[in-house]
Amino acid sequence: MKFFITMFFLSSPLIISNVNSHHSHAEYHGNEPIELIGKVIASSWSNPHVRLKLEVENLDESISIWDLEFQDLISLNRKGFDNTLVNLGDNLRVYGTPSKRRTNVLSTSNVLLPNGMEVSVRGRTQPIWSDINRGFNRVSSEDVLNNLSDSSGHGLFRVWLPQAWSENEFTDLPLTEKASLEQASYSSEIDPTMLCLAPGMPAAMRTTAVHPFSLKQEGDVIIIRGEISDIERTVNMSTNTQEEIKFSPLGYSTGSWEGDSLVIHTSNIDWPYFDHIGTVRQSKMVNTLEKFTVGEDTNYMTYSITVSDPETFTRPVTAVIPMIWRPDMTINPYECSLNDNFIH
Repeated sequence: MKFFITMFFLSSPLIISNVNSHHSHAEYHGNEPIELIGKVIASSWSNPHVRLKLEVENLDESISIWDLEFQDLISLNRKGFDNTLVNLGDNLRVYGTPSKRRTNVLSTSNVLLPNGMEVSVRGRTQPIWSDINRGFNRVSSEDVLNNLSDSSGHGLFRVWLPQAWSENEFTDLPLTEKASLEQASYSSEIDPTMLCLAPGMPAAMRTTAVHPFSLKQEGDVIIIRGEISDIERTVNMSTNTQEEIKFSPLGYSTGSWEGDSLVIHTSNIDWPYFDHIGTVRQSKMVNTLEKFTVGEDTNYMTYSITVSDPETFTRPVTAVIPMIWRPDMTINPYECSLNDNFIH
């Protein structure tokens, strides 16, 4: 380990080698991960992805500029990684998977800082180089609850964190012929998340294991807030509304109680994409049926969503996501911004 750190500070930046493979989204899937050493020449600390530019000296002494893509800013802050740890001119060693579509773009998972600390900057990764590290050992939701003086939650209106999906038909969609043809012509240049566009339904309820949701009742409405893209939905619990129901990205949601379960029906959705990155288009005929049910163990909730759109799917599709109460979490501002220096 000492030998490696010495070489890190004394050697010129270069591409090291191909090492253990891992899977990422479609743009990176199947490519062999690589390591790079280089100097930081630019940075962008904002959502949807934190990015650094790395000046890398190749073995033939030519210079390459690499764009390093990390997780979103909120996730990195929760891991203890922020802009105080990286300065322009720093030499970094990084590990990740290169893009299939864009030249010299790396989906980065591990970073070795000049002080010898290794940091996880994407997903659930393992340290590669250093015993001094940060962000690899995520505090589990169960540990949080076990350390509470009163570890039993109460009711639906709290902060919830998604867990692994227990049922998911969204990964193998029964597309109509029209939807399949449109999917085949997909271009990632229309990805709404990279354009800082807040998604409509059902993509607004996209769940990840690091971004919480909250539910709060305010009179005759329930407010659902999601951390990604600062989503805020209004669910109307009263049927005595006189307002004109218009189409909008989040649609018009009405709620009712089935026992202790909250059931929400949403229609009048005017948002062109089913998924958050826009690979599947949807029509204005789309509608969703959601159900939130707190379990017998009141620290847990089950969330289900069924999406129907006869122009997109040959049948309705359903996903079921367990959630766990996270009293230690708050819904942080997403604050997405575009940086022209980092747009391809």
